Amino acid sequence: MSTTSLAATLLLGLVLTAGCDDGGGVSYPADSEPVASEADELAISELANKVVAGTSTGQICNVLLAKEMVEEFYATKPTCRRLVAARPGDAPGVATVEDVDVEGARGTASVTAQGGAADGATGTWNFVRTPTGWQVEGWSVEYVRSVVVALFGPRYEPDGDDDPLGTQAVRVCVNGRFQDKDDTEFLAAAKTYLRGGKPAEKLLAEAVAACSDTEADTDSDTDAEADSEG
Repeated sequence: MSTTSLAATLLLGLVLTAGCDDGGGVSYPADSEPVASEADELAISELANKVVAGTSTGQICNVLLAKEMVEEFYATKPTCRRLVAARPGDAPGVATVEDVDVEGARGTASVTAQGGAADGATGTWNFVRTPTGWQVEGWSVEYVRSVVVALFGPRYEPDGDDDPLGTQAVRVCVNGRFQDKDDTEFLAAAKTYLRGGKPAEKLLAEAVAACSDTEADTDSDTDAEADSEG
């Protein structure tokens, strides 16, 4: 699968923003319970489900995602619409929303995506209240990392025999190289990869080459072991 087409399948294109940090947005003491009105809980749950569904790309990029979020990651709204779209043939995804916590104009919730390319991704989402309603302000690194795990998981669809990510072993290795980065490097790599184009192709090629070298070294060590035992 090409970088561009693969990026288009990823739920929300891994939106990475200034609001996407290691804890994410508003936090509350460990010994307290999340607090939110019934109306806020309902509004935030509906918002998360519309975003995860990926069926109304214009609404997602123009209304549901904070303007700063779109500008920081996508740069343009056409890019945003391309990346947030649900994968053709997939049923719209749904979101399980728990632990909604609201403090003033900001809130957080634990969101788990079900269905679509990011099936099983889970973590904290950050929200901001605006005059027109709630918007998604960012995702925690925890959530973004779990989306990347899902991206390279069993739902991946190889794009022909020459797809560099066509084998599970390579996908596991490439995912590992992403996950081994610290949070700052990880977010930068994910942004580069999902935006597509030459920088993304270079990033993927370097990761695949490194994985291929590792596999070759492993095979060489195995052969050497066999020769010494023989």
